[in-house]
Amino acid sequence: MNIDGFKYFHAVAKLKSISKVANASHISQSALSQQLFKIEENLGVTAFKRSNKGVELTPEGEIILKYSDKIIKLYENLLSELEKNKLEKNNLIIETTCLSASYIFPKLLPKLSLVFNNFSYDIANKTKSNIYSDLINNICDISIGSIELDDPDLSSIHLGNDELVLVSSSSSINNVNELPFLLLKDEVNIESYIKDLVNPENIILKTSSVHVITNYLLTTPSITLLPKLCVKEELFNGILKQVELKNFPYISYNIFLTYKKDALPLIKKNISFIEENIKLLLENT
Repeated sequence: MNIDGFKYFHAVAKLKSISKVANASHISQSALSQQLFKIEENLGVTAFKRSNKGVELTPEGEIILKYSDKIIKLYENLLSELEKNKLEKNNLIIETTCLSASYIFPKLLPKLSLVFNNFSYDIANKTKSNIYSDLINNICDISIGSIELDDPDLSSIHLGNDELVLVSSSSSINNVNELPFLLLKDEVNIESYIKDLVNPENIILKTSSVHVITNYLLTTPSITLLPKLCVKEELFNGILKQVELKNFPYISYNIFLTYKKDALPLIKKNISFIEENIKLLLENT
């Protein structure tokens, strides 16, 4: 049994005609009769007396009609409450695929909280395939990543670029293979950028944690290539050093913001604010 079945049952009971309801509902009489039969079969009763003049409710049919009215009204109330909940939504779910995005939002949240003081924010790191599915199925509201998601229901905005920088605890390095190399595993795919630059035998650590890499750099002579956004504070404070080598190319990657085109107006206001401020942040990196 489904809600449409109860709606058809209610209409046939009121009009006392299967043909009239079938015509009004744009379905065949046989399909409508099958819907009514399923209700009777599931409940184990005969709900209608059928004749050439139309249909009449049996005593059991009267009981079904009484409850079908309640079921339909409860379902309509459910839809109404869900719609109201959507309109009053005050939580933004953000999913990221590149680690640099995890360093962007802590800088934005104080501003967001001032402008949207009744909003809360959930931030999680996911894979590209998971984020695509979550966006399409309304599990998350926006995503930040280094890859543009192409779908007619989605809108992807290019926010700008971030640089990949060589980082070590010392800037007195002449060759990238002079020290053990620490490889960050991220959607940015740093491995593809260094495959012709770094000796594979020199890579002693592969990890998806920036924290693990920076801690290693501070305790052991080594070198790495990281998104500048991830180590901006450490570089500014002199905790870590940016290594500039003449034979090492300038490398950057894109950052995109993606959301569903049918997002609620208040969500779109949040998105516009986030877009504007991340663009400013990237311009000043």
